[in-house]
Amino acid sequence: MKKTTNGILIGMGVLIVTFTVWVFSPFGELELANTVSNIGQLLMALVTTGLGFYIAAKSTFARPLRRAWGLISLGLLCGILGQMGGIYYFLTLGEVPFPSVIDAFFLASYPLVLAGVLSLPYAATRPEQRLQLNIDISIVVLVCTVFLWHFIIGNLVEAGVSGLAGLISIAYPIGDLLILSGMVALIQRDLEGVRRPILLALSAGMFLFILADILVAILRGYAVDASSRLSLVPSILFWMGRLSFLAATIWQATESQFDVKETTNFSPLLRTNLVYVAVLSAMALAFVALVTLVRSNLHLYVTILGAGCITLLVLVRQFYVLQENRRLSKEVEHLAITDGLTGLFNRRYFNATLERDILAARRYARPLSLLMMDINNFKDYNDSRGHPEGDQLLRDFGQIIKSHLRIVDMVARYGGDEFVVILQETNADNTGIVAEKLRAALKAGLPAVAGLGASIGCATLQPEMSADSLLLLADQDMYRQKPHHRR
Repeated sequence: MKKTTNGILIGMGVLIVTFTVWVFSPFGELELANTVSNIGQLLMALVTTGLGFYIAAKSTFARPLRRAWGLISLGLLCGILGQMGGIYYFLTLGEVPFPSVIDAFFLASYPLVLAGVLSLPYAATRPEQRLQLNIDISIVVLVCTVFLWHFIIGNLVEAGVSGLAGLISIAYPIGDLLILSGMVALIQRDLEGVRRPILLALSAGMFLFILADILVAILRGYAVDASSRLSLVPSILFWMGRLSFLAATIWQATESQFDVKETTNFSPLLRTNLVYVAVLSAMALAFVALVTLVRSNLHLYVTILGAGCITLLVLVRQFYVLQENRRLSKEVEHLAITDGLTGLFNRRYFNATLERDILAARRYARPLSLLMMDINNFKDYNDSRGHPEGDQLLRDFGQIIKSHLRIVDMVARYGGDEFVVILQETNADNTGIVAEKLRAALKAGLPAVAGLGASIGCATLQPEMSADSLLLLADQDMYRQKPHHRR
């Protein structure tokens, strides 16, 4: 199924590239190209919106995900209505008037898409993380506001554009800022139950829409005639953006409901450096504007140029210092959550993860189970063979467990010779199957020493059960198993 859908998406991408090459070739006909572009975009938008509403109505998806796709689909539907209105005007009047009722549909799409993006199931964050996120979004949006003012809005104001046409002309860049803030939220936060390809496709779609909108404003500001081939560039970008949204909806609609609990993020590298890139861009714009103003004054020109170079060097130095600090911070964080002997997660991280997973399991009405296990006669083995052999046994025990679990399951060393496993999306019956599989693997992988083996206790989350009571249930079951699972 996925190979077929990916093949269809690749085919559509090839068609858009072929269309672009044809448009700018000597054989391209502008009127026919406009027709093909409008029809192609409309059909793609209809399919995307239909799939979005399908996701919103599908009860097997988590409620936040359904709500998010419902709002995104409403935004796309407004875009469809606006595009259909534009086609109607073009067929009846020979041109699309500005402003008109279709602008109301297009402008309504911006807040709806933003609301949908902000409704996606983001991972829980601490208050200080939310504050940092809001500051990051504010910085990026303000930087982009400065650019839009310098290149678009400021020119409109200076040109004396007023009335409804002026307001709508300014409203489109403001709508782009709304979409941009949603895009930054996608980049800066972790999502639950949304695969990275879906996240990338959504972000690419929003970026292409913003780019196309800005290009429309620039071409309009330079009075590029509709008969020019350049006027089709925004349409091609809109088409590519719709393809990105279509890819996101197809992948989400066909997503399995299992093993999607892990959190995903856009790009750790981009997340780390996005704000600094935005600030540097704003400083570069301000520097160019200032140098342009004082170019005739050699004294001020050299002074500002030198100050700008010094500032740039300081920022570059600070950037590398921050990178080193982040590297050290990651090392400390890794040490804080990792057991030094086995390389597995430690008890502190396990406790925090279990609390979070219990909340998520109740929120999404999904099963969650726990395994607790220890090594039978480990003390005798450690005393008779020595601590190095005992340490190696613990490492082997942990790796055998980890190698027989799914990626989304979590294994940790609880203390001494005790290990715990959190099983995502696993009910009581399947938990027993997993326990028997692990017991068999441990029996085959551990040293053949009399009395050496593993006792495994199982527990499945029940309504109103706390993390401590779930652990106690698994611990009690583990001790009940001991008489039966000795070698």
